Amino acid sequence: MFERVKFPRDIYMSPAAAVLRFRDLLDKHGAAAIQRPHDNTRVEKECLIAGEFLLGAREASGWRYFLQPGEMRSADVDVRVVALTQPPEPRAYHWFELQITEFESHGADLLTVIAKKIAGQLPTRETRELLVNIRDHEGLVVIQ
Repeated sequence: MFERVKFPRDIYMSPAAAVLRFRDLLDKHGAAAIQRPHDNTRVEKECLIAGEFLLGAREASGWRYFLQPGEMRSADVDVRVVALTQPPEPRAYHWFELQITEFESHGADLLTVIAKKIAGQLPTRETRELLVNIRDHEGLVVIQ
């Protein structure tokens, strides 16, 4: 049903491209086909969540962000991000990794979800961040 399109190893996409990639998947297969428990779209969903977060971060910081699925580098990284500072700051690159987890308010408590996500991870790196996507209830992913 789903073709696994491999991401190029050293190519990063903009947050907007990650959102558009998920929208294309949604248009091609329909909402019902990409809902849980399908693991086929997990990487795209993680990139969507990271892309939405990084679009907001860009508005707040003025920096430019690019991302790629982190599993290409390590099994315990969901998304790898590079941030580029913008003038008047001196040009600098900042690399970091995102671990992404989803929390639904009707499920377990938030601390349990976080503990489950970080259990079994490699020792925490200074460049690793946990991004928790909180939803009111399980449902369709809607992109407007």
